[in-house]
Amino acid sequence: MKYTNFLTPHISRNILLSLSNDDKYSKWMKNYLSPKEFYKIRRLGLDKLTISELCMFFIKELKKEEINIDSKDFDFLLRKNNRLKLILIFLRSITQDSNKQYKSILTRYIFLSRINKEKSISDNNINNKFIQADCQNTIKIIAPICPDYAFTCNKERKYNYTFESVNGGIGLVALKAISTYREIEKNMKDIKEDFFNIELLIGDFECNESNLKRLNETKLSFINKLTSSIDVIKKAEGINCNLFTKNFGGLNGWNLQKQLLKTNLNLNEYSDLVKRYPLISHDKNLISRLPLYKKWHGNGADYKKIFLEQVLEYILMGKLIYEYYGNNALLLASDHKVMRSYYSISSEISIIGSSALY
Repeated sequence: MKYTNFLTPHISRNILLSLSNDDKYSKWMKNYLSPKEFYKIRRLGLDKLTISELCMFFIKELKKEEINIDSKDFDFLLRKNNRLKLILIFLRSITQDSNKQYKSILTRYIFLSRINKEKSISDNNINNKFIQADCQNTIKIIAPICPDYAFTCNKERKYNYTFESVNGGIGLVALKAISTYREIEKNMKDIKEDFFNIELLIGDFECNESNLKRLNETKLSFINKLTSSIDVIKKAEGINCNLFTKNFGGLNGWNLQKQLLKTNLNLNEYSDLVKRYPLISHDKNLISRLPLYKKWHGNGADYKKIFLEQVLEYILMGKLIYEYYGNNALLLASDHKVMRSYYSISSEISIIGSSALY
């Protein structure tokens, strides 16, 4: 069932050449496809179709399954798989005795293709394990969101945080996450309804001493406002929402895990971050965050320290989500794009992102 994982382009070409030459099925092929599949490909003439003809075949056959793809979807599928591997995934998906795993693999590729066609949504880092995951389970789209901090919106629809207060409604990042999810729903109407769902996780770990003092809130009043946001989101949008740390040991568990992560990664200073992960543009990312930090923490704060602490939070969020939800999870990043690379530093979490301007 999993042998297509090892179907390299070289092996694929050799098998297709055997098909074209009318050779018989050979024993060495058994690790890649069955005799039945080998002769079915020949009978259908799939080995002899041009790319354009193969595309039309896919479109026609998937339409019978009430799944509507176009040539751009097919191009995406072909880029992610070599020709023979794609044919085998397809055949194993649509046969009467079709394997649910391959049907779901094909559906997931179509899902990702449509995300990539949307200007407002893209996949930032989709690990191959997500494609090959336990496809019996629903895809969980997990969206970390900020508390409902005060913000303004100008005539050009550009949002700006003021951080004058924390409220109990639907915050800026939550609005973006919900909007993105609705866009995904709209574009997936021909895919079964229970294929995916979303859960918003609101950042209760921001209930720290300095933040509470600046906002003139107590721990209880801060959490109460987050709980109010959860209730509003559930009632207004019908979407599941929880405190982020609920499934991860609560606030005490979060703080312990953050300190452990900091120790294990040896990230005690901003310079450690630069040395340890030189391929990420930390300086550029920090500069882009300065206007936000100045509003949030005021002038003259230690912005490098603030940035490092936030990076650790992003690393830990990605790690915890991946460990808890597994390969069937997609992390929907709806915050500023410069922070997204940090989610996957200590995990293989697959990430999709929506554009966010603030």
